Amino acid sequence: MTTEIKAHPLLAAALLATLPVMAPAAMLSVSAERANIRSGPGTQYKILWNLDKYEPLRTVNKSGSWYEVRDFEDEVGWIHEGLLTDTPSVVVKAKAANIRSGPGMDNDILWEVGLGYLFQVDAVDGRWVGVSDGDEIEGWIHRSLVWGSLRLEEKEDGDQLDDRIRS
Repeated sequence: MTTEIKAHPLLAAALLATLPVMAPAAMLSVSAERANIRSGPGTQYKILWNLDKYEPLRTVNKSGSWYEVRDFEDEVGWIHEGLLTDTPSVVVKAKAANIRSGPGMDNDILWEVGLGYLFQVDAVDGRWVGVSDGDEIEGWIHRSLVWGSLRLEEKEDGDQLDDRIRS
């Protein structure tokens, strides 16, 4: 005797809606001054750590309005989509990095920053990234010293720029 099991379409749809969805990997950044990273997709989950504005994150999965993300240290957690933006940003991955007055080693050193320093990306010129911290520091850093996204709309000459920095 064979037993046939029939699933109710609404029940199946409801169950599927609760599962995390594989989202295409994208680079986003924190838009709030401070944001919580949680152990699961919701405010009922434990806060694992906090992030600051401009922290770049790579998306891993999506569940409803929550993204599972990975940071530059390969840590994984969940963040609400309302705390994210597609504004290009980078984080310093070296122990120390010089911020220069222009794109190139021959330009003056304006600042020295350390591991984990966060920047918004303002421009790209070859292997150099124009950055600002939204406060005091503004200048250029070599792209080998940072992790994040350099995605900008379009350069003035019309060339599309879509570049992501990988560690």
